Amino acid sequence: MKERTDWEVGTEINGIIKWLNSYMNKANKNTFVIGVSGGIDSTVVMRLCEMACNESPYKVLAISMPFSMNWSDSEKRADELCKDRDHVTYHKIYISSIIQAYKATGVGQTKMDEGNLRSRVRANVLYDFAARDNGLVIGTGNKDEDEIGYMTKFGDGAVDICPLSAIHKSVVYQMGKILKVPQSILDAAPTAELWNGQTDEQELGLTYDQIEWAIKTLDNLHDNIASLKEINEIEFLILQKVQLMRKKNAHKLKYPPIYNPIYCV
Repeated sequence: MKERTDWEVGTEINGIIKWLNSYMNKANKNTFVIGVSGGIDSTVVMRLCEMACNESPYKVLAISMPFSMNWSDSEKRADELCKDRDHVTYHKIYISSIIQAYKATGVGQTKMDEGNLRSRVRANVLYDFAARDNGLVIGTGNKDEDEIGYMTKFGDGAVDICPLSAIHKSVVYQMGKILKVPQSILDAAPTAELWNGQTDEQELGLTYDQIEWAIKTLDNLHDNIASLKEINEIEFLILQKVQLMRKKNAHKLKYPPIYNPIYCV
């Protein structure tokens, strides 16, 4: 895939900053509320919001929500990311007690159930802070994740605005380099921390580069894989898998259907 130039990505960064300021102003809010994980996406979003605060009287509320007090590598990165930053107030909330109390009722017993629960608990925390501090919850998902529905509905998919949802993961990394994101974050394997040891690419069975290639290819083909003349078996399987994920999870990007009354008008 052709890498975008630093000038192009820099222009994109400036566009997002202006958009963040404009949206915050129109919404009459003054706080960017961000869940920080120590990963590249939330880091880039936080840096963009910080830069927006340089131009307007806003603030950033960064919240780390590790599962337990084992001080994981991602927790360390989040701590370092938020240390001594202008405009940033940092909170850390351990969510293990909430999760365990929920599971004690007899639900949320599978690994996937607990993973989704962790994501939804984190969303609740973010919205509690947003309500308290007149804020907007800022999404940290990128285009590759959103297109295939790699999110928890009403979890990390529950946000007010999405600065990176039209930006491929590869460009997010370019943004990170321009924004001088710590190398430890650039090198870290992407993870939603849905369970201990979880990584995005391992769970998906695809790399982000493969997902980006498949999305671009499917869009160019208007989803008609059969029209592709030259393709090997592995590429065909990748396209099939991404196409299925997009169709299966399309509901996550839409407002729930509303019944249109026939008689009760």
